[in-house]
Amino acid sequence: MIRFQSTYRYASVLLGIVCPALAVAAEGPQRVKLTTADGVEIVARYEVGPKGRKSPTVLILNGIGENRRPAVCDAIAAELKRQGCATLCFDFRGFGASTIVNEQFWDDATNRKLVRGYRANAASERITFADFKPGYSRRMVNDVAAARAFLDRRNDASECNSGHLLVLGLREGASIGAMWVTTEWSRYRETGGFNARLAANPEGRDILGCIWIDPVTAYDRQHVPLLECIKRASNKHTTFVATLHATDNDSLIKLSRQCSEALNKKTSRVFVSKPMERGQNTSIVDNGSLVSVGKRLIFDFVLGLDAGAR
Repeated sequence: MIRFQSTYRYASVLLGIVCPALAVAAEGPQRVKLTTADGVEIVARYEVGPKGRKSPTVLILNGIGENRRPAVCDAIAAELKRQGCATLCFDFRGFGASTIVNEQFWDDATNRKLVRGYRANAASERITFADFKPGYSRRMVNDVAAARAFLDRRNDASECNSGHLLVLGLREGASIGAMWVTTEWSRYRETGGFNARLAANPEGRDILGCIWIDPVTAYDRQHVPLLECIKRASNKHTTFVATLHATDNDSLIKLSRQCSEALNKKTSRVFVSKPMERGQNTSIVDNGSLVSVGKRLIFDFVLGLDAGAR
């Protein structure tokens, strides 16, 4: 696989500084299907980067709780496309259009144990989130891994640069994304053809930045180790991490303080947090408020991130 590392500042791409020089996008959003390692068909929205293999790539992970990904995710994707990025967002397994599974799904012991619908010789070909038993949510990391694999293939087709990846997660999607990024720091590509060997650097080095919006610290009756995940993502100060959260979220305020103390040094600032006012009884990602207010903050978060710093 060929990866193309950009030499200009990533912040300038998101803020539109280089946009006047971009060619007009060749295509609109495409509906694509991805297959996970354990046999789930994930339905996604993908847009080719306006500058092909030089386009930075944004993977958007929505919150979980509605029957499909909220419209706000598609709105963010459309705006980022206008700012010069390739984008991908999708319905997590069991939600929206991502309900079809193949026989490989039920070959997996964890799926048989934690998803209702398995019967010998008559296993269901569809699943919904209502079928999931407590403790199953961490399997959704496989959905993110399938999205990354898809973007790597699109990189090889010169449609985007998956070696210049930003991950944007909302609510539960942010927490699942943080766990997935942790696994990328333990995954190595095979190189060398017949003389195969592992690459020198883990795949996590391709993730230049993560923005976690109102991440949850507990989900599916389980604690989400966000502090450990964020520290791992910023391993060797190569991945910039930002959080956007409500001003009244005490757990995230505490998390932000701990991350800042652990990660930010005098000569290197890799973590930043931004509190955001919450409407009465309203999540900061509800009712499109993220698009109208938080979008500008998302772009501001990446100021100072130098894509060529490695």
